[in-house]
Amino acid sequence: MTGNELQLFGAGGFGAIIGWYVYYVNRYRKAEVQFSDIVTLVGAIGGAAILKLFPEQSGLFGAYGLGLFIGFFGYFLILCALVAASKNFNADFFLDGRRKRPAEDEYIPGPDEPGGGQHPMMLSRDRQTVVVIPPDAIRLGAGANASEYRTMLRLLSSDVTAICKAQWPSNSTDCNAFAKAVAGEVGVTLTGDADSIVDQISGSGWTSLDDGVAASAAAADGKLVVGGLKAADLGDSHGHVVIVVPPTGPLAHGKYPYAYWGSLDAGDVRKNGGLGTTVNYSFNTTVRDKVIYASKDI
Repeated sequence: MTGNELQLFGAGGFGAIIGWYVYYVNRYRKAEVQFSDIVTLVGAIGGAAILKLFPEQSGLFGAYGLGLFIGFFGYFLILCALVAASKNFNADFFLDGRRKRPAEDEYIPGPDEPGGGQHPMMLSRDRQTVVVIPPDAIRLGAGANASEYRTMLRLLSSDVTAICKAQWPSNSTDCNAFAKAVAGEVGVTLTGDADSIVDQISGSGWTSLDDGVAASAAAADGKLVVGGLKAADLGDSHGHVVIVVPPTGPLAHGKYPYAYWGSLDAGDVRKNGGLGTTVNYSFNTTVRDKVIYASKDI
């Protein structure tokens, strides 16, 4: 087998693993299905980290895509075979999860028992991490090293929208606590109050973004994007910051990106902060065009 063939088989095997886990994770998901899940899925399986490993329009990327197909539908076909062979399931299982109850002398092990709790969840604080890849599953190619591999794994499992959803309930009353919690989950440190966070994203290590359109594009590209204004700019005693996420539809008025945020305001501003709506629901009409945006690679 030549080196080129080995790379193609390796890329295909890697794709098969990811495809298998995509079906596996979605089979056991508990959250509601939303259109934004498509954006998240495409970013995870075809984002910057993958294109670095398997350049677009190359044979490696084609092998990876074929592996995704085989892994995803392979899981489904094996599941179909198991359901057909089982006396406890029939085709209705695929419609609503229907199955027979365990017999009196049978039971399903709990999460603390051997063989129990085998749903695909590995929790880090309140976040569900869904990408698990065996360390020796694939050689990353010539020149690859452990640091690049760890970076790739972090990129694959960094779903900012999912992190925002998980962190919002416990940080909904404080915008800076929310921003710091989300940033911390992707390995970025933010400190202090909202004014301090605005200073940090305006400094070195962050890429300044011209407007909400650029901020939305950066978020869609898998970067951590923070927007905010200081107290003085708001004419208030507190500043305000938000976490911009990949768009789930057209930008509001063609320029306001989608985001999550916490808020001291107990009214609609706080409620909207957990919905993943656009930032014009977070900043009023007099200041929303002045919001400072910046991004950081994660």
